[in-house]
Amino acid sequence: MLAQNSVRAKLASRGGNMFSRGAPKRNFSDGFERQVERLCEKLPGGNIGLAVIAMNCLCYGLYMIWPPYNMFGYMNNFTFSSYGLHKGYIHSLFLCHFAHTSFFSFLMDNLIIGLLCQSLGMMHGSIFLAKVMCLSMACGSGLLFAQQAL
Repeated sequence: MLAQNSVRAKLASRGGNMFSRGAPKRNFSDGFERQVERLCEKLPGGNIGLAVIAMNCLCYGLYMIWPPYNMFGYMNNFTFSSYGLHKGYIHSLFLCHFAHTSFFSFLMDNLIIGLLCQSLGMMHGSIFLAKVMCLSMACGSGLLFAQQAL
């Protein structure tokens, strides 16, 4: 046990363990990480999935109260469409990830996001989870854009 502690002390004095020296760092900017930490401090339990669930609820609530005779306005602003992109609705690339048009998909999406974010946040931390969510949204929007181009 004493030999093990002395090896750990030597590795710690060198500036980390032998595996972390060669590992590439995949960090976003320090400002992004500070903003995510500040957001997570305000959320209960530091679960960033609650912010996503809140956005889902807001968008689904807007869908429910949107006037039926003007539903194309909701679809152009909150869902991905080539017509909306040609009109300059760039915000739809972000909002399309939160828009739902059926209660079952809204319920299942919130349930999965809530449980998955809670467990991943406990294992890897909320900053990692926020990075994965941002990359997922960027890749999802890119795939939707590529699909429309075909």
